[in-house]
Amino acid sequence: MESPMKLKPAAAALGMTEYALRVGARRGTIPAIKMGGNYLFYIDQVQEVLRTEALRNITPKINTKEE
Repeated sequence: MESPMKLKPAAAALGMTEYALRVGARRGTIPAIKMGGNYLFYIDQVQEVLRTEALRNITPKINTKEE
């Protein structure tokens, strides 16, 4: 298993802002561990959550053409 990353390197690895990652962790929408006032992130877990959420946001295209 990978080692957890602090906020700044995790945000860089994920291509996110530190703010977005911190807010997601605080809201509980992004998995994180809070230790001593710092958030730690397992990148694989965060990527899986983001991938799942992105797939939920895809709406199937419905053919509206009348034939």
